[in-house]
Amino acid sequence: MKLGKLAPKHNCHALHLPMYMASVPPAPMNHDWTPAVTQPWGMMENDQLGDCTCAGMGHAEQLWTANTGSMFTPSDSAVLKAYEDVGGYVPGNPNTDNGASEFDVLKYWQNTGIAGKKILTYADINPMLLDNIKQAVWLFGVGYIGVAMPLTAQNQIGGIWDVVGDGATGNNAPGSWGGHCVDIVAYTPDELLCVTWGQLQRMTYKWFTTYCDEFHVPLSSDWINAKGVAASGFDLPTLQKDLNIIG
Repeated sequence: MKLGKLAPKHNCHALHLPMYMASVPPAPMNHDWTPAVTQPWGMMENDQLGDCTCAGMGHAEQLWTANTGSMFTPSDSAVLKAYEDVGGYVPGNPNTDNGASEFDVLKYWQNTGIAGKKILTYADINPMLLDNIKQAVWLFGVGYIGVAMPLTAQNQIGGIWDVVGDGATGNNAPGSWGGHCVDIVAYTPDELLCVTWGQLQRMTYKWFTTYCDEFHVPLSSDWINAKGVAASGFDLPTLQKDLNIIG
């Protein structure tokens, strides 16, 4: 199991999703998009390479297509191509396996896409705004997030990621293991559910707010059209107008 998310990059032009959610009703207490996923998630090379940011694209496409039509799984070669383009990885040269930033991957996803699939844009949410985060997962299916992983998380894989000790020092410190990218795909009142390393992984809200250092919501036009997000109170026209302004 590899990591590979680089430190967050500041984007002064980032769209902040809560600005467009004033009329969105509260999210339901529980929501889970994963039952529609009928194929294996797959590692997408993240057991061999630090391509978690690109595997996150692939897992998001799986979830969206599973819930809006016929499930599509990008090939490992498509994920690898994205990692080569964004992260500069050269197959066979481990010295070039240095990970990638989520910002760079999101821009690539928007402009180039993976396996022929692009996103319309993406917007950010402060990880502390838990109500908005639940709304985002409920409306858009996926939260594409970055985590400063503590070493203690290694012993909790397959169970539930929870804060050990003070969550700040030693093996509990954010980033003591490294940076990682996962997709949030479900939530309950007690925990969040993500996809990583080809499987579902639970995390407590305390763990999430302690270690999540970036939360992005990729907006798929196919998903928005299929789910009628605008009719749910999300201000899509204003977001699109703002997107045109910033380019």
